Amino acid sequence: YINASIMVQLITGLIPSVSKLQKEGGGEGRRAITRLTRLITLGWALIQSSSIAFYLKRALFDWSPLLAFEIILWLTTGAMIVLWLSELITEYGLGNGASLLIYTNIISSLPNLGKKLISENTGNLTLASTIGIAIL
Repeated sequence: YINASIMVQLITGLIPSVSKLQKEGGGEGRRAITRLTRLITLGWALIQSSSIAFYLKRALFDWSPLLAFEIILWLTTGAMIVLWLSELITEYGLGNGASLLIYTNIISSLPNLGKKLISENTGNLTLASTIGIAIL
């Protein structure tokens, strides 16, 4: 979704009709830009999930075109659900939905990072570094 938003901003700067639609379109223009962002998100999700499905061909022994189709379907569906959730978060005024989802993902990994830092560097930790890890 973030990549699609950036692409729409680039398209807006490059194509005058899209720029005019964004500036003068009002509610209808906003809906058209949102629709364009969603379509680009769908296309980008299909490209990424296809890349993953065909990359896994080397790692999976029972890879088949049907399995590749299922991987593409599930990953693309997941991406569109995340898009929907981020739009709901934004719509209800809880903040920028995409940014909140990214922030939540980063914050949720911090306890494991602290645990890993402590377990791998048990003999090398000073009091200051232990306190710094605890603050994180």
